[in-house]
Amino acid sequence: MDAIFLFIALVEFAITVLVLIKFFRLCSDVSRLKEAIDPDIDTCEESEFEHRFYLYLAAGEKERAKDLLFKECQKFSGFGAAFRPDANTAYREEFMENAAYFFDAVDVKIDFSRIDSKR
Repeated sequence: MDAIFLFIALVEFAITVLVLIKFFRLCSDVSRLKEAIDPDIDTCEESEFEHRFYLYLAAGEKERAKDLLFKECQKFSGFGAAFRPDANTAYREEFMENAAYFFDAVDVKIDFSRIDSKR
């Protein structure tokens, strides 16, 4: 009878170990998928945006700085309101007030008239 309980305990232990191994492999796979989908996935604080932006500029990686800037702009609370045809100019002015320096640094000109003329 003790042998049966010992066997059941060993099987239960083996299953628990297998489940833990599978769980950690799953976590690893999720991390690799995130990296494959977006290698510059932002897990950093907002203040780190500027540091990364300036690093790319200093390294001559203007395209990477531009990509980072575009991703950061999409996090702006008024982004959707600023970039729709015939949007309220207050949203656009606020957006440009916060981002104009960065756009100038990567030689990007934002021309809202291109959006407005499409409707």
